[in-house]
Amino acid sequence: YADLQAYENRWQALFDNALDAILIADDDGRYVDVNPAACELLHIERSDLLGMTIANFTYSEIDVAQMWQQFLQQGRMSGDFPLIRSDGTICEVEFAAVANFVPHYHLSILRDISARKRIEAERRRAELELREISEALSNAVEG
Repeated sequence: YADLQAYENRWQALFDNALDAILIADDDGRYVDVNPAACELLHIERSDLLGMTIANFTYSEIDVAQMWQQFLQQGRMSGDFPLIRSDGTICEVEFAAVANFVPHYHLSILRDISARKRIEAERRRAELELREISEALSNAVEG
């Protein structure tokens, strides 16, 4: 029993201290457990987050029911999407999800990639500006 308790304590410590958001949902997609990083990412208290679904944090145009069924059928899903936090702010997240990682429970891990997306957009703008300057200089020299 002591070994089992030590094992459980290690897994709980991992869950509680993970830097990425970890959310566990039931078959209806309702969150039954979340780690502190999930609460921080979504700007919401754990007690308020439990019982919610991803639909509470996505744009209304997204057909969450269809996505949920597709996820359950495929067994795995990953990608990125904009997420609307409880305070209305928007962040970009990448996610990986596993259906039935334990029977009837589904695991999602989310990472905030907003800063990375901003940097990529700034890099693209800078590259475009440099290309325009280079073309303008080339035209001036030729002309």
